[in-house]
Amino acid sequence: LSGLSYLESLTLSNNEIENIDDDVFMGSSNLTEIDLGSNSIRLTPNLFKYTEKLTLIDLSMNNLDSIPDRLFHNLNNLRVLFLWGSNFTTINGSIFRDLASLRTLELSHCHIQYLPYDAFYSLKNLTAINLGMNEFETLPANTFAKSTLLETIKMENNPHLQSLPDYLFVNLKLLKTVGLKRCKLNFLPENLFAECTSLQNVSLGHNELKTIPENIFKDLSKLENLDLSDNDIQNLPEKVFHSLENLKRLNLANNKLTTIVSKLFFGLLSLEIINLSNNQLVSIQRYSFQRLTILKEIDLSHNYLVLKENFTTVSPFNDNLQLEKVDLSHNNITRISDDWIISKIHLREIDFSHNQIDNINFRYLITVSPRLQIDLSKNRIKVVNFTYSEKLARSQGNLNSYPADAPNTEVLLGENPVICDCHIFDFVRYLRRDIDPMVPSLVTVKADSLTCQSPDYLKGILVKDLELKMLTCELQQLENRKCPQNCSCIVRPWDKALIINCINASLTHVPELSSETSSIFNHTEIYLANNNITSGPTVYMGYENITVLDLSSNSIDGFQWVPPKLESLILENNNLSFLNFEVLDMLNRSMLKHIYLGRNPWDCNCETANFSQFLLTHLPQQQIDVKNIKCKQSRELLVQLDFKELCPNYRLLAVSVSVSVALMALLVAVLTIVYYRYELEIKVWLYAHNILLWWITEEEIDKDMQYDAFISYSHQDENFVTNDLVPNLEKGPQRYDLCIHIRDWIAGEFIPTQIVNSVEKSRRTIVILSPSFLSSCWGKMEFSTAHAKSVKDGRRRVIVIVYGDVDLEKDLNDELKAYIKTNTYVKWG
Repeated sequence: LSGLSYLESLTLSNNEIENIDDDVFMGSSNLTEIDLGSNSIRLTPNLFKYTEKLTLIDLSMNNLDSIPDRLFHNLNNLRVLFLWGSNFTTINGSIFRDLASLRTLELSHCHIQYLPYDAFYSLKNLTAINLGMNEFETLPANTFAKSTLLETIKMENNPHLQSLPDYLFVNLKLLKTVGLKRCKLNFLPENLFAECTSLQNVSLGHNELKTIPENIFKDLSKLENLDLSDNDIQNLPEKVFHSLENLKRLNLANNKLTTIVSKLFFGLLSLEIINLSNNQLVSIQRYSFQRLTILKEIDLSHNYLVLKENFTTVSPFNDNLQLEKVDLSHNNITRISDDWIISKIHLREIDFSHNQIDNINFRYLITVSPRLQIDLSKNRIKVVNFTYSEKLARSQGNLNSYPADAPNTEVLLGENPVICDCHIFDFVRYLRRDIDPMVPSLVTVKADSLTCQSPDYLKGILVKDLELKMLTCELQQLENRKCPQNCSCIVRPWDKALIINCINASLTHVPELSSETSSIFNHTEIYLANNNITSGPTVYMGYENITVLDLSSNSIDGFQWVPPKLESLILENNNLSFLNFEVLDMLNRSMLKHIYLGRNPWDCNCETANFSQFLLTHLPQQQIDVKNIKCKQSRELLVQLDFKELCPNYRLLAVSVSVSVALMALLVAVLTIVYYRYELEIKVWLYAHNILLWWITEEEIDKDMQYDAFISYSHQDENFVTNDLVPNLEKGPQRYDLCIHIRDWIAGEFIPTQIVNSVEKSRRTIVILSPSFLSSCWGKMEFSTAHAKSVKDGRRRVIVIVYGDVDLEKDLNDELKAYIKTNTYVKWG
């Protein structure tokens, strides 16, 4: 290198150099840095004789087994020395005696087993030393006693180092970093860091420590980072951290801690990050984190925490208002505490995955944090309750006024055993965006892979693919209401329906249903197929709100009443042969959309003509299985038979009736002539034999009647009756005693009985014939009763007042039409 006197830095690494002459650097006296690393150099004592200005020497990875005693004899300016990757088991301290200016010494990975106590005594200006990856079993007590300017000591990866001597780092007042990771330390002396008042970083992770002396950190008021992870620590003294007022990061992960006592962290007023993951924590006392007011991150994953031990609705982190990231995954937590919602405005991420949470409510997802992600994946969530989500969302404001940067919570829900029943009805609405837009503006749920765990018929289906009508619940889950015996009852919120399933229930009659109203359903579907039922429901059996009535495959031979709200009637495969006029009339006035009457033994005769006409009339508007409605004798389709085919003897019958009527008219005429010729003699004879007593005067017959008249009317005409008719009759010039049901009937008595009694006790029955009266079954019964009594008594006891718009030709049934045609009536107004 002669002639290179200007040379300051020389790199000869990775050249497989073995020998270097002593005078090789003779002409390079200005060298300040030499890199001879990764060679196989055999060092000689005078190698650096001519390079007194050197400040850095790299002799690493030369497989050195020793260093010549006077190698560094004249290097008073040397500041950095790299000897790592050598192969000597000890060091002679004399080799460093002339390195008074040395600042950094790298001795890692050198297989050193032993150090003399005075090995570094001459290195009084040393600031950094690395003794890692050696084979120390211990160190002399005064190893660093003379190196009082040390700032960094690294001793990681010494797999045989089990203990350290007392006061090893004593009086190193400028020491800032100590690295003791991945050793075999099982004990630390309490005075290890005595007087290390500037220490900022201590790494003791991956050792075998079972506890920490209570006062080991008492002088470390400036400590900022402490790593105690991957040890066997089972408990910690309550005051072990009390002096660490400036500590920012604490790592206690992968230990065996079972509880956090309330005052363990009281002194950590500056703590920002704490890691307690992979311990055996089962409880955290209520105020353990109370004083950590600037804590930003906490990791408690992989423990056994339930967080119920404090018997409150808030977590132990209620006072940590600066939290930004929380990991509580892989624990036994069963609920989300209230404080996560109402107080953590800075929270950005909270991980509840792999816990025991079994339900989630929308109200726990509306938080004050502007952007928060909650991971609830791989829990035991069976119910995602969005029942009041729209109401809660609207309470936050309307969509138009909701700012783009307003709070929105992102929720991860994958791999949970969701029960796909009515309890997730509103959540499925949310996934289908069939909900108030304010709800997704507040909460974003990531559930693309969420599948149904039960019921069995929905297992494996993606929740987002569910149809709303698939979601049902057992009635007993929602209301304390009995289901008919041998039947099942489910509620379907999609259309607020109660579905009663009594198929194959061995029933012999239709079950009675509760008439109580409900807030969860407003109509009922009942399925009674494949039983031994012989007749349909009647008025008082609780079927008023039935919309679907399935009585197929039974033994029904009579059907007398149609529920007023019925939309689908299934009577196929029974023993029906005939439907009377009253039933057909009810079917005409019903809300039916589907009628199934096939596979019954229908009679096809004159009486069936009305039924056939009904089918033809309603076929265009309603779904009727006319292809299955056949005559039992001929198996012909009923709707294909005309009136002549149904009633082939109609003309003969008409002639016979006409002849009979003529003969009767002739007989009546003869009797009339006889009567007027012998009127007096006939009356005397009849009176003597108590026959035809209607000839007795009416006043004499009616003298024991309680009322002058019974008013028969529909409740919809009550204002007319009570305000106009009754006052004029009871308080007019001629006063009458009247019977009206709202005043004179006995409460609780059977209605038909009261009708008969009212007619029997009244001289007349006044019928208010209105459209409402014609649609009332009770009105028709009152007229029939009064008419029957009038016929029986042979007197005109019925007075008809036509009130309102009534078509006397089309609106009346046969009995009323005949009466109106043969009797006078009063037209009101």
